[in-house]
Amino acid sequence: MMNPAWSYVLTLIGCTGLLLAGRKKALGWAIGLGVQSLWAFYGVTTGQYGFVIGSLVYSYVYALNFWTWVRDRKEQPEEKTPEQQLFDLAHEMLGLASPEVSLIDRARYAEILVRFSKTAVAWEKENGAPERPKMARTRRRR
Repeated sequence: MMNPAWSYVLTLIGCTGLLLAGRKKALGWAIGLGVQSLWAFYGVTTGQYGFVIGSLVYSYVYALNFWTWVRDRKEQPEEKTPEQQLFDLAHEMLGLASPEVSLIDRARYAEILVRFSKTAVAWEKENGAPERPKMARTRRRR
């Protein structure tokens, strides 16, 4: 009969795998899948065949989740730079403001807006932000 400490060790290894998988490390999935063979061995050795069935189910779930995770990572677009995000935003704004303008013209105008905004930011860094005139308050009529 096996020492009951093995169940604690295998649980610790399995939790380590889950922790790493949760942090998006491929090693976590490998550890989780690998420890299932040890759980099956533990189940056979101790005569607790529920562990064998559980390890088969967990192995299937680990493999399925790893495959899904790998597939989803391939489908995700690369992270965009702030300049690319600004260009996309300008392009979208121009599309909303002027839907009749062609995509090529919108891309050109978006590029101009991005350049203008970069120039404005550089100018403000060099010269300081200009003071904005205060708006006169108007009374609301009720």
